[in-house]
Amino acid sequence: MLEPAFWQTPDKELGLCMAQALIAMQRLAEAQDVLESLIEQYPLLIAAHDLLAQVCALSGDLEGARDILQQATSKAP
Repeated sequence: MLEPAFWQTPDKELGLCMAQALIAMQRLAEAQDVLESLIEQYPLLIAAHDLLAQVCALSGDLEGARDILQQATSKAP
């Protein structure tokens, strides 16, 4: 129900809530898509970077998680 609304007009708060729900349901690939879209639209939205790092860690990609957090830190130290 939230997905169509997000993809029509990407809203950062709606996107973060949707990503958190997808992570809770273990739908990590979908959460990653939402978060990457958010980061593309809002590059300084550090919460999206944090959640994307969490998705990477949950997927077993610890190096990817570290890289995302380093990028986020460089954007907003």
